[in-house]
Amino acid sequence: QPQGALIAIDSDTGAIRALVGGRDAARSQFNRAVQAHRQPGSAFKPILYAAALSHGYTLANQIDCAPVTYQWGNHIYRPTDDGKENAAGLLSLRDALAASSNVVAVKLLNRIGTASVINLAKSLGIHSVLPPELSLALGSGEVTPLELAGAYLPFANGGKKIAPTTVQRILNREGQVLYQAPTEHSTIINPGVAYLVTQALNGVLHKGGTAANIEGILDRPAAGKTGTTQDNRDAWFVGYTPELLTCVYVGCDHNERSLPGAANTIAAPIWANFTARALAGKPSHDFTIPNDVVKVNICSETGARATAFCPQRSEYFIIGTEPTEYCEKHRYINLEVCKRSGLLPSPYCRELEIRQFQLGRQPTETCDICRKHTYLFDWLRRIFRH
Repeated sequence: QPQGALIAIDSDTGAIRALVGGRDAARSQFNRAVQAHRQPGSAFKPILYAAALSHGYTLANQIDCAPVTYQWGNHIYRPTDDGKENAAGLLSLRDALAASSNVVAVKLLNRIGTASVINLAKSLGIHSVLPPELSLALGSGEVTPLELAGAYLPFANGGKKIAPTTVQRILNREGQVLYQAPTEHSTIINPGVAYLVTQALNGVLHKGGTAANIEGILDRPAAGKTGTTQDNRDAWFVGYTPELLTCVYVGCDHNERSLPGAANTIAAPIWANFTARALAGKPSHDFTIPNDVVKVNICSETGARATAFCPQRSEYFIIGTEPTEYCEKHRYINLEVCKRSGLLPSPYCRELEIRQFQLGRQPTETCDICRKHTYLFDWLRRIFRH
């Protein structure tokens, strides 16, 4: 029978607000929230993307989603995206994370190296051993729900390192404080990186994202990521608002059965409904934009700065990483052309007009129609004179 775990943490203080370790504590004392080591699947990808953003990548950078084959030691590794074995084309990192592209994730890990991702994961509080392999991008390393929830906390709180805790304070009988949970927290990742990850994970909850099916359940700013392992053996969702972060896990203890669906239909609705009820009646807040983040209009096709002729969208960048070059694909020029032919005018063209052309697609040939037309009229005039 499938089991489940849920752990909810105050995003700002690290205080654990709710913890569920299984269906029935009377039947099983095994606490899956803190003891179950399971592969998180794509729920690990935000850590990979955070490492890439820390290395200078941006959400506008594009990677080809065409399948690729790697020689990794003695093994051949070929990541795929379900139903997209013949896919090709460029995906921005924002769109790739929202859609959970496996191919883009593995290509990204191959570029920045497994060591940088493992080191970041450790600094975020994941102490389980992670494999230094390309499959790490897809969550092949086993972690506990508590570890994964703790690793997401800096994304929710602006980059602060906070250890989840169940004990806020211990007093003796005289009221003296014997223990106080830390209230000062160091910065573990750049606040700008944390905000960009949150921005991308917000897209998971909307059209084009892997959890778009829960859009509307939670009416407040939020972000999160699905995670489904092979054959639907495990389903994860880690989601957060500025106030509360919750990790949901569903799966069988011995990994012996597949679940009846993927994370978006199993774990994500649990998170959305739990969070909606937990925060009911409480004021909604937005994620704070750090001072080192700037918003820029970019071309949605190329990722370059948008011209007036580009299909546009806004994107956030850490200052200094925003694109400075304008899109070349959608640059246009104004040219005077022959109204009759649309070509460059010849001395015989009498009706001219200004037209707009995409750079590289402007006419380069000179009109010959008007010259022939003029010769015809001159010949007719000579005929009728005689």
